[in-house]
Amino acid sequence: MRQELEYIGNKIVNHKTDLAHAVEALEAKEFVTTLKTAEIPYDHIITWRTELIELIGESLIEDHDDVMNRTKEWANRVGQRCLDIGIPLNESLKSLAFFRTVIWDVFEEDLEQKNFSAVTMLDVSKLINPLLDEVSYIFSNLIVQDHQKTMNIAQLAMEELSVPVVPITKGVAILPLIGEIDTHRAKLIMESTLKHSTDDQLDYLIIDVSGVPMIDTMVANNIFSIIQALTIMGVEASITGMRPEIAQTVISLGINFKDINSYANMQQALEKIGFTHEKQLQF
Repeated sequence: MRQELEYIGNKIVNHKTDLAHAVEALEAKEFVTTLKTAEIPYDHIITWRTELIELIGESLIEDHDDVMNRTKEWANRVGQRCLDIGIPLNESLKSLAFFRTVIWDVFEEDLEQKNFSAVTMLDVSKLINPLLDEVSYIFSNLIVQDHQKTMNIAQLAMEELSVPVVPITKGVAILPLIGEIDTHRAKLIMESTLKHSTDDQLDYLIIDVSGVPMIDTMVANNIFSIIQALTIMGVEASITGMRPEIAQTVISLGINFKDINSYANMQQALEKIGFTHEKQLQF
């Protein structure tokens, strides 16, 4: 049986290039077009496939654990490269099934003539399948990681948009808050306003809460903490847009905003620090 495995393994290795091209013949035309127009010579893709087929053949001849380790390295290297150049790994996953097909096709005549025992064929499957399954597993993990990375980037972009510190002139910026403020967003607001205050060298920051539907104890305390932190940094902060119903809620909660500059609207706050339609701030 060992001789039969070596025969099969060597035949796979010797036909590796032909088998790599045979895989292409089974793939969807759209995916083949994608591969041929990718930012990498198509010969590189054929080389990758040839390497995998060679590993499959060697798994029947050499130490299986060593071949498995090299297969894992191949899958991580090639999978990441595919993601980098825009080759869809989900389509590559489909192609892995074709590797099994083309390999068994090479032995079609041998199988018809029953040149191999049933036990040998079972052993071949036991050795080849784990390699391809490991490649599928690694490709799947890379896809998940790539999607998570994309989602994280999108989340960061959304978070930045949710805390839009907008400079309007030198040393002056406004922070229009819109929507509900939970614990996570409150922390983000604190971090973003302090960072912008330092980076933009702000003297004044106007926090507009007219777009916040509800201010409870947590929200009010967070706004108060932000203003205190800004004051320590030398930034004069003020609040605008505190609607009557929100003001009543704040009072009923026992939160003291008497020492904080509060204005009915943005225009009043800007005029208070000398910013008008006719002239800009003079410092």
